[in-house]
Amino acid sequence: MRRANREIISLEQLREILAESIVCRVAFCQDNRPYLVPLNFGYHMEENGALTLYFHGANAGTKLELLKGNPQVAFEMERYAKIVPHQMACHFSCQFQSIVGTGLASLLEDFEEKKQALNLIMEHYTGQKEFSYPDQMVENLAVIQIKVESYTGKQNPIP
Repeated sequence: MRRANREIISLEQLREILAESIVCRVAFCQDNRPYLVPLNFGYHMEENGALTLYFHGANAGTKLELLKGNPQVAFEMERYAKIVPHQMACHFSCQFQSIVGTGLASLLEDFEEKKQALNLIMEHYTGQKEFSYPDQMVENLAVIQIKVESYTGKQNPIP
């Protein structure tokens, strides 16, 4: 990272960013053309910081077609984004905390794994850990898993 003073290395802080981020933007790629989509998400972070992200959606569409052709993805999420105005235009700034990374995406096929991923997504937004889902809905739903290969936290300090 070019500005090491802005890097977030604390796993506790990274967990806080994950917990408080509302949207994760995922970039898929085909023929050197990116396709970026904002998604609701869930996650699991191991004690050592290993991270897996989960998303759900329709069982057809552009992101699934792109995923089939190339499993490599990039992602970004942030919290506390706030513009800091200044009298001079080029001195405006933004306060934020973010996580940016890359990984390999795949579709979950196993019924129980899909339900576990859906529970992680729901837990992220509600705090509740267990939900029930109609079997037909789970079977017809696409659940994407990203095994994160690398990620970095960055911040412009929040006052």
